[in-house]
Amino acid sequence: MICAVLLASRAYNIGINHLTSPEPLWYALSDVVASKLLTGKSAKILRAFKFVPEGGQSGLVPIQIVGGSIVNPDEDLFLKLRQLRRKTKEENDQQPVGSPEHQRLDTVQNVLKIIANAASYGIFIEINTEDSECEADVYGLEDFSCWASKKEKFGRFFHPLIPTMLTSGARLLLAMAETWLQQHGGYYAFCDTDSMAVSPFHWSKLREHFEPLNPMPGELFLKVEAENYDERHELRKLWFYGISAKRYVLYYLDEKSEPVPVKWSSHGLGHLLHDKADWEKQLWTNILRYALGGISKEHLLEQYANDYAVAKLALTTPRLLRRVKALNRSKPLGKQVGPHNFILVGSPTMTSENGDPIIPLTQFTSEYGQAPYQPFIDAKNGRLHEENTELYWKTLDRTIEEYIDHPESKFQNGKRSGTMRRRHLYAQSICYIGKESNELEEAEVLGVDDETYVQYRELRT
Repeated sequence: MICAVLLASRAYNIGINHLTSPEPLWYALSDVVASKLLTGKSAKILRAFKFVPEGGQSGLVPIQIVGGSIVNPDEDLFLKLRQLRRKTKEENDQQPVGSPEHQRLDTVQNVLKIIANAASYGIFIEINTEDSECEADVYGLEDFSCWASKKEKFGRFFHPLIPTMLTSGARLLLAMAETWLQQHGGYYAFCDTDSMAVSPFHWSKLREHFEPLNPMPGELFLKVEAENYDERHELRKLWFYGISAKRYVLYYLDEKSEPVPVKWSSHGLGHLLHDKADWEKQLWTNILRYALGGISKEHLLEQYANDYAVAKLALTTPRLLRRVKALNRSKPLGKQVGPHNFILVGSPTMTSENGDPIIPLTQFTSEYGQAPYQPFIDAKNGRLHEENTELYWKTLDRTIEEYIDHPESKFQNGKRSGTMRRRHLYAQSICYIGKESNELEEAEVLGVDDETYVQYRELRT
């Protein structure tokens, strides 16, 4: 069953875990079927609702989209967008790389992709959050009114049934693939919302199994990613190494049996700044060499001992802007940090008197290595620090050590190697939270705290 759980890091996380709850829970039918496939157990349905469309919207007219194509009201918009994007990419492949026409067609296919994603999911789940207290009506297993620290406004086309069914349908497809692999002696290394890395001897038959569901004539329902092919367009032997969810790498071994990363996750590292553009690839190469016994952990970490973990963040919220006031004192207007300016952020090493981590925020400089030696303010309370500032910034080697030792929280054997097994969760309580995804960049750089989420609690008298 899909569920969200508050982890020790104080972050709410979503996982498809075995779940036992003393209270009945609402699920989409797709999730109920997925649960049956993965557990073999049938859910006890206490109550069900069916949503049925009625009629059609009047006044619809043909529309022209990017590239000059016309879409009529009686056409399948999403199928048309998919077909147009495929045609555009095929035309683009015939153009010289770097030519004006190549750049134009590449822009068109990318815009078509964005339109398809937004029009099939994004616009229907759009919620805009403001830092403003308000009274909120909450609907879930129960319904009540309360005061909230943030105000949530629905987008113009907000319609939660559509994105709910879309994401639950995607989880059902993943459950179907996982079940098929189990029945045929296969496995998968990792999966995301729209992809799954499966055992090399099973991908072809798995694709055949799903082909009857294909809604796109002339196009494969499941495709093999480009990283699976070498320069001669032959399938290469790929290996997988995973640390935890969203911390993984796909690689192959060269003629000297040295690991060569071809696809890796930037989760937990992508926000960090570094002078070398390919530093993530080099880091994953070193992590693999360590994992395969080629180098020691000490040798891995010493390569990053002289650097600091520094990230860049734009000041896009009034709350953050208020906290950097201390950096602007006694500075001329042209030197002050203003709205939407960048600042540099450090990973914390110390805590304040009340136990909160001290997260350094300092003036932006292109010399990232100098950031820890500048005056900074604490992101939590705005307090200015001017002495021994480098002691508050975490070094990059320590950050990497924590990264490669990160346990997987959603699986039972998350601290050991081998095949993971889903953790069985027992719901002790249920709380209602608001949206935080419009502050993803801030949450990744600054971490999550009590201000990241809106928690809706009924005020009982």
